[in-house]
Amino acid sequence: MLMGWSCAVLLGMAISGGIVSAVSMALSIVIGPVAFLLFVICLTQFMRTLRRRRAAVVISYVEQAVRLNLPLPRMLRAAQHSETGRTARCIGGVCDLLEMGAPLDIALQTQVPEMPQRALRLTGAAQRLGNLPGMLRSLVAQERRNRSGEFSPGTIDVAYILTVLMCIGCIVSLYVIFVLPKFQQIMMDFHMTPPASMGWMLTISTVAVWVVLPIGGAALLFYLAMRLWEAFIPADHLRPRRKWIGWVLWYTPFARGVVRDRGLADVCRVAGTALRAGFPLDRALDEAVDLEINPVLRGQIHDWLACIREGLSAADAARHAGLPALLVGMVGIAQASGGMAEVFEFLCRYYETRFSRMVLVLQGAVGPLTSLIFGVVVCGVAMSIFQPMLGFIEKAGLQWDKF
Repeated sequence: MLMGWSCAVLLGMAISGGIVSAVSMALSIVIGPVAFLLFVICLTQFMRTLRRRRAAVVISYVEQAVRLNLPLPRMLRAAQHSETGRTARCIGGVCDLLEMGAPLDIALQTQVPEMPQRALRLTGAAQRLGNLPGMLRSLVAQERRNRSGEFSPGTIDVAYILTVLMCIGCIVSLYVIFVLPKFQQIMMDFHMTPPASMGWMLTISTVAVWVVLPIGGAALLFYLAMRLWEAFIPADHLRPRRKWIGWVLWYTPFARGVVRDRGLADVCRVAGTALRAGFPLDRALDEAVDLEINPVLRGQIHDWLACIREGLSAADAARHAGLPALLVGMVGIAQASGGMAEVFEFLCRYYETRFSRMVLVLQGAVGPLTSLIFGVVVCGVAMSIFQPMLGFIEKAGLQWDKF
């Protein structure tokens, strides 16, 4: 269905592009690159959806076998015969590695490059800590929520925001190139002073042409190239290149809360699992350092672990590492009462709720903010058009009264 709609969109863009080029060649020059970028965005989203579904199918088979306490290689071998294409080959490769004695996370990472790094790291940590069924159940439940539309971080797509900025820049540029010079010439002929709105639009258009369009276009092309590159190689190969993205997200006001809460939820989940299984806190944090979390947060967890090994209490070490005050206070209370595992499980649920709420707020805010930006642009263009027209009418009326 998605491929059919993509072909329909491509055909519609070709027809509309031909009509626009027949009416105005200059307009088609501006609309053509935007239509091509939209097609690339659709193609990228299509590839990402296919890869995400394939990874979800594989992890669901693994979770089902572990939950039913069935032999994992034999269960995956039976699942291989029920699938076709690349999915069957991925399941067969995982089964072969498991039969040779490879750990589950290594087998998934090697044979299923579509598998998210977060899921691989959580699976490996759960396997070493002895809580693989619970972790797989949590990952599968989260994937089902994402597919049902209840909660999906991928809905907030950076490509959509960059495309909106590109469209706004193109609209303002067309207005400045084709409309604004005519109005300025007519006002000079009538010896009229340009209104303030026209001056504002001229300033905004200058910024849009020389700042927004180049920067937005370069960022959009880089983002799409990175997404297309991820569609054909394992995501783990891009991890060193993504480190700077983690630093940027950490120091961005709203994005910082999202990545911090997601990372702390994973850290608390692994720590609670390890403490419930009887491992000490330093062993639990040693597993949490290797999770797929923000690099700045990973550095804080590493400092927390180093301070604990130096002899500080868990609460003092967390405070010294710069972790949130709630986590520091709850760890201090748990250390005094002896319920450390229960506290980490509570913190996991708390940070997961904060993360889900923040993502839902951002999802709900993208549409209104986009409409508001378009409304401001349309209002500015309308004011810069209607004010000179009203001035022309008033000027013509005064000259008619003289006769």
